[in-house]
Amino acid sequence: MRKLALLLTFLFSLSLFASDKGQGVLTFKGVEVEKQNLDLIFVLDNSGSMGQHIPVVTEQYINALKFLDNTANWRAAFITSDIDEVSQGTYFGFDGNFNFQTENKYDLLKNELSKLWHTHGSPTERLFDVVTTALNNESGFIRLNSKTVVIYVTDEDDQSNGTATQFITDFVKVAGKMPDFRLVGDSKINPSCPAGTWVEDQTKLDELVMLTRGSKFGLCEEFATKLAKSLASSVKLELNIKIKNANNLEVYIDGVKTTDFTLVPSKDAIFIHGPKALKESSTIEVKFDL
Repeated sequence: MRKLALLLTFLFSLSLFASDKGQGVLTFKGVEVEKQNLDLIFVLDNSGSMGQHIPVVTEQYINALKFLDNTANWRAAFITSDIDEVSQGTYFGFDGNFNFQTENKYDLLKNELSKLWHTHGSPTERLFDVVTTALNNESGFIRLNSKTVVIYVTDEDDQSNGTATQFITDFVKVAGKMPDFRLVGDSKINPSCPAGTWVEDQTKLDELVMLTRGSKFGLCEEFATKLAKSLASSVKLELNIKIKNANNLEVYIDGVKTTDFTLVPSKDAIFIHGPKALKESSTIEVKFDL
């Protein structure tokens, strides 16, 4: 009788072990998410033909960076397309002091851009050369553990002597890593642009974007949100969930389910990808099978 009782107890325990154990839920705050470093280099075409774009594009820069404040530990530097200006050190942000934590940063940016983008720059836009020249002068800007993106805003093509492939090679030699590229420009006359805008074919810049699988946006469109989302998608948000062998994970940000994440078992963490409405006060729920 005693043996029978033990056998029944064992079988009952076995059935519990084999059944669904239920679901666990972990809750985090946005402040607990580790944001990736993002180094941005904006190349501003300051030749005469860009004059009518300046007020609009300045605001677009500010809107794009505001979008990134909760997405990445960004810092940004700004140079013009004038090789003489860049060779003389006329640029802003390469000391790393213009970043997501800078006080009154957008008022500061407006002031600094008004100095750089004076529309008296050289009509020969050496868009590749200015980047490598600035990085040779300011080698400490790009962080080893960062994602690096170069953003061109121009109505012209590059007029450096080298090819897009050579520029990529030169960049890697100087910076020690492959960057991403974004282009705000046009490859043909855009009827939405102001009258008299000079828009050239951008063969070399288009090739650069193609070779690096970058993105291109229209100079005369509201590009801030598209650019910001594209930049945000290049970085990841890391959340250490400290659980092993979790199955069927579901992630919710402020009650909204997202599928744009990756489980990294080796780090007991998840990477949240892409642009998310994630603030330090946001609530993140991770649901999983026990």
